[in-house]
Amino acid sequence: MISGWTIANVTMSEYDVDGFLGIQYDAEGEQQSGVPPTETHGLGGLLHRPLDPVVDPVSGEVDPAKSANVLLGWQGGQAHAFALEDPRVVPLLPIARPGETILYGAAGNFGRFHQDGSITLMTTDAGGASSGQSLFWKLSPTQFSRVAPWGRETWNQSYYRL
Repeated sequence: MISGWTIANVTMSEYDVDGFLGIQYDAEGEQQSGVPPTETHGLGGLLHRPLDPVVDPVSGEVDPAKSANVLLGWQGGQAHAFALEDPRVVPLLPIARPGETILYGAAGNFGRFHQDGSITLMTTDAGGASSGQSLFWKLSPTQFSRVAPWGRETWNQSYYRL
């Protein structure tokens, strides 16, 4: 009986005929062989489908620096897959402060849940790419604001500005 946990590189993801998301992973550790897609599990209602990896055209192997990670656990011979971070996206994100949670998309867009109870939703006018100008909404215990390259809106207990 196989048991334990490991982290592997994602080699592809797809939905099966029943509508379940499966992740194929590099089973042998040489960044190229895969197994049949393993049904994924989302944490706390979170569904995430990883980006496809970048494959080296010469070796045919998955580049681990350009492939999402998957946490695999086994129960008997049954694998369970949990999608993890993608090293291509993490550098696009802000550094989380103590007590914060950041939920992000592949473009570097994110929702940030601050320790003080504030929530920020952020993207750019280039679809999240760092080359674009910031667009964000921030809801805090004391005010609401929206900021974009073409204007700003702020609303709190004392005033409303557009």
